[in-house]
Amino acid sequence: MKKIINSRMYDTERATKVCEHWNGLSKGDFDYMLEELYRKANGEFFIYGEGGARTCYGEPDGDGRCGGAKITPIGEGKARVFLEKYGTDKEWELAKFEDLDLTEIRVMFPETIYRTLEDVAYTEGTTIGNVVERIVTEHYDEIVG
Repeated sequence: MKKIINSRMYDTERATKVCEHWNGLSKGDFDYMLEELYRKANGEFFIYGEGGARTCYGEPDGDGRCGGAKITPIGEGKARVFLEKYGTDKEWELAKFEDLDLTEIRVMFPETIYRTLEDVAYTEGTTIGNVVERIVTEHYDEIVG
């Protein structure tokens, strides 16, 4: 599956599948669900998920619902949680997590900017912190001059 989200391409055929979780039900079951964690060459993670009508992947279909599929970009934190829950040691190594020396800070934004960051984070399936980190990283040269 291929999907452009926020001007970024997510492609299950070009990314590395790191781990998957299947709930054991058949595709015809309303509760069937399969989720696959992928890592792009640039280090971004995303989940390809598919499921039956009663799952979060279900889609409206006339008067009811049917199964569906979607791609959801996620941050490294959510990728770690997914792997801790469903992965193996070998899959953890495949994820190639970088152990960054992180420092926690508190930042205050005007309400309108905060709401915008919140919306972007929701759309990207990540955290506000990951959105801010991406923005700063993308504009690092401009910021430091």
